Amino acid sequence: MNRHEDAAEAARMVAFAMARRKAPARSGDYARLVQRFDTEPDFAQVVRKVAQGFDLTVLEVHPMTGLVLGTTPETDFGVSVSDLVPQTADRPLYLLAQLTIAAMVFPRPEDLDDDEHVGRISVKQVDEEVRVLASQGLIKFRECPGCW
Repeated sequence: MNRHEDAAEAARMVAFAMARRKAPARSGDYARLVQRFDTEPDFAQVVRKVAQGFDLTVLEVHPMTGLVLGTTPETDFGVSVSDLVPQTADRPLYLLAQLTIAAMVFPRPEDLDDDEHVGRISVKQVDEEVRVLASQGLIKFRECPGCW
């Protein structure tokens, strides 16, 4: 491939990473790009530069998760807690849910370092666990329709 085609392929890989529900297992094209990233250092460098152009950084590339991007302070793609949870009073509940997810997906410290570990949980499981924690007085639920 020439450098222009490599640039287009690298941009496509970044686009896959930014799209919801995209994974190499669901897209042969994405899987091919992940393979190229792993086996062609020059292509990997082009992908990093394309991400850098969006003020993003490549955190990891994995056959299961694909390209994992991180934000820089300058990027327009960053999402803050206040963007996700505008009501200050709801933020402790959001944090509790995030910590619950992490604890359920990675129940043992060694799971964090195990690239083969795949933790699977459901929304229902998280909801139930957060409710149990909240009932123990760790956090108060706001009474509103559609809230936990």
